[in-house]
Amino acid sequence: MKVQQKLSRIRRILTSLFICCVLGLQAPASVLAEGKPQETSVLTVTEERAESEKAPEVTEAPEPTATPTPEITEQPEPTVTETPEPTATPTPEITEMPEPTVTPTPEPEDSAAGTKPAAGSGWKQLSDGKYRYYYSSNSYYKNGWQDIGNRRYYFDSSGYLKTGWLTINGSAYYLKKTGEPGIIGAMLTGWQDIGGQRFYFKASGTSKGKMFVGWQSIGGHRYYFKASGTDGVKGSVWKGWLKQNGKIYFLKRTGDKGIMGRMLTGWQDIDNERFYFKQSGSSMGQMFEGWQSIGGHRYYFKASGTYGARGSVWKGWLKQNSQIYYLKQTGEDGIMGRQLTGWQSIGGKTYYFKKSGDLIGAMFTGFQNINGYRYYFKATGGYGTRGCMFTGWQNVNSVPYYFEPEGDKGVKGRMATGWQDIGKYRFYFMKSGTWQGKMLTGLQSIGGVKYFFKRTGDKGIKGAMLTGAQSIDGVKYFFSEDGKMEEGYRTLKGLLANAMKPMGYTLYIWGGGHDSWDGGDAVRYGVNPQWKKFFDSQGSDYTYTKYREDENGEYYYGYGLDCSGYVGWSVYNTIYKKSGQSTCTTTSGATGELYANRGWGSYKEGFSSPSFRPGDVVGYNGHVWMVLGKCSDGSYVIIHSSPQGVKLAGTVKPSTGSSDSKAVSLANQYMDKYFSAFPDKFPSDGLVCGNTYLKDSNSTTLYRFRWDLGSSGIIEDPDGYASMSAEEILKDLFC
Repeated sequence: MKVQQKLSRIRRILTSLFICCVLGLQAPASVLAEGKPQETSVLTVTEERAESEKAPEVTEAPEPTATPTPEITEQPEPTVTETPEPTATPTPEITEMPEPTVTPTPEPEDSAAGTKPAAGSGWKQLSDGKYRYYYSSNSYYKNGWQDIGNRRYYFDSSGYLKTGWLTINGSAYYLKKTGEPGIIGAMLTGWQDIGGQRFYFKASGTSKGKMFVGWQSIGGHRYYFKASGTDGVKGSVWKGWLKQNGKIYFLKRTGDKGIMGRMLTGWQDIDNERFYFKQSGSSMGQMFEGWQSIGGHRYYFKASGTYGARGSVWKGWLKQNSQIYYLKQTGEDGIMGRQLTGWQSIGGKTYYFKKSGDLIGAMFTGFQNINGYRYYFKATGGYGTRGCMFTGWQNVNSVPYYFEPEGDKGVKGRMATGWQDIGKYRFYFMKSGTWQGKMLTGLQSIGGVKYFFKRTGDKGIKGAMLTGAQSIDGVKYFFSEDGKMEEGYRTLKGLLANAMKPMGYTLYIWGGGHDSWDGGDAVRYGVNPQWKKFFDSQGSDYTYTKYREDENGEYYYGYGLDCSGYVGWSVYNTIYKKSGQSTCTTTSGATGELYANRGWGSYKEGFSSPSFRPGDVVGYNGHVWMVLGKCSDGSYVIIHSSPQGVKLAGTVKPSTGSSDSKAVSLANQYMDKYFSAFPDKFPSDGLVCGNTYLKDSNSTTLYRFRWDLGSSGIIEDPDGYASMSAEEILKDLFC
């Protein structure tokens, strides 16, 4: 009997050991104990937290509130009225480079897999619809996680299978809520769509199945999973705009698993606007705002507004802090929105934007110096007008300027300075100073030479340099072919100035200045260079009587001037500005009558006392001269040609006939200072003129021709010489 009991006990022990081996469990100690057999107890799986303790709500920092398009309150965007931009084709949904595919953990199979359970074990659905898993006919799992086959499940303290959301120690998991036994309750991993939201559960490792929250990197990409909320909300992947800690991000709204929710970086087109998100570093994915440098170029991203507007790259004109910028309106990533610098053509107009330093990209307005040249950019007007470069004829603040109308960048638009030939006319623009570039009009002195520029007319005509005879404010002037004003043209000052030109080096030649044929001195405009050559060839013993006629009986025309030839040449060069016109030379006694008969002034004969003024032509039969001016003692300085040549002279005092007059003193002073070659060569040639130069004598009767100096006369007196003394006139002529 005892043998049979022992064999029965051994059979029970072997049966228990077999079951434990199949299930991988340790045999209860009671099985191996001596004495009466005990009941097999249910295996207890220790749970980290008892099922009876309801899983607490997740408590984390509140999720930043992000409604679809909340208003973002920041510093207001600078007010900029933009020029209407060209119509652009709507930008499609963000097009990204193909991303690595994230393969989600596969759903559980339709039936349990793994080792076939022993008889009476496996999944069992109870009358209340709940499931347990029995590893023996009357033993089941409870109190925690169990791996059955290739899936993981969670059983509560009563051994019931958990499904749906499960929170353990603040971490959330999801257990499949539907399916056949072995499928229902299986823990999900990887990307999962649950209740219309997408989640990610850790796919491996010690925390396998744990739901991701907050920022996470998956497959080399970053995502944000809601860090708060109820089951089915917390942990869902964020889509669209996200503002967190003052930074704004965008996470892809659509796409397959691993695509939707992906944080965007770099250039992105969203809702027909272009944005830039930081590509690396601690703030990777942050949306750029305000001025930013990307790839060596500058851009401006809107710094205020609602989502979808704030952060979009600015295109076209931008006004900020009184400065105007331009950002490219079209182009690929990195092109559209790029800030322009230097010379730019926009809408058919040329602009210049600062190339470096402070305010880089600021549009130039007004006068600007660029690379050594001056330009003008319109200082007023709306976008597309203000800042455009001026070309051609322009008035700036009612002042005329000219800017190069053609050429490459930097050439076109250059402001003209100095002499410029434009069209068929010549103009002058100021070279420097406050009015640099200003076009001159009217009578102007340039480099000590006077020119006259047309005061009226259309653009391209007003300001043109004039040549030839011109009447300016009622006064007649003459300008040579190169525009230079010939001093004294038909003026009293000009007459006396012309008379000075042959002085001091022109010898007295009988008949000189009477050769009125073509090329003769009587109708020569300008000084004959032969005069000085002949003067230099002669010594102090020169006498005109040796050169009255040559061996052939010809006069020595062209070597000098006699008295009437000298007066005639001086008058000719005052009235005419080219050779070959009507001669102004006749015999000495008839000179005054010739001019009077031409209507140039008045003629009078007979003087018992002197009565002359500057410019009067005075003479008698045998000699003629011109009066330069009267001195305070009544004496006169005269200019004439008498042996030995052309010179200044002074009359005696009319009251006493004394030769120590002021006129004689002035004549000697100026001859010694300005015409010293003559007195040096002819020191004995007296400069004193007696009473016959002042009044009639027994043998002579004086005549006087006086110029009509009115506006209708042949010459005028804009300088007031007629009322000036001899001292004043000489000082003015030689200053």
